[in-house]
Amino acid sequence: MPFVDQDETAATYCRRLVKEDGALDFSAPAATLAARMNGLFPWPACTIEFNGQPVKIGLADVAAVLALVKLSTGMTAVEHSVGSR
Repeated sequence: MPFVDQDETAATYCRRLVKEDGALDFSAPAATLAARMNGLFPWPACTIEFNGQPVKIGLADVAAVLALVKLSTGMTAVEHSVGSR
């Protein structure tokens, strides 16, 4: 895929990111969660709590997110998909 220059007239700015921006809403679709994790990596990154300890999440794809949802919430991929509609 070739690189394409950004259209500077369409560029926008975002406020400064903070650690709290890495919070995940597990009711969101897996593709949305994966995009959030990838977009916020390496800073501020997404963090979940597992067994009482914070765990920093790296880059992800949809399959990895579905496994993470199951690990974090106990829901299966089917339950997550149905709940996200």
